[in-house]
Amino acid sequence: MAKSSKRDVSSTEIRDSLNNLKNTSDLAFERIEEVITDLLEQNNALREELEEYRAKVADILGSL
Repeated sequence: MAKSSKRDVSSTEIRDSLNNLKNTSDLAFERIEEVITDLLEQNNALREELEEYRAKVADILGSL
């Protein structure tokens, strides 16, 4: 079995790594929020378009 090599990790290295991880996760969450906002806007636009088509279909069916 291979023996794993261990080294001492300073508290500064740990703190820096945690800060990097936090910054990365903050950026990821910001991007996720942007994507969700964009999708909600697209969804609302599609709903409006669907309502317009429904109204047109109702007009056509009403004229038959």
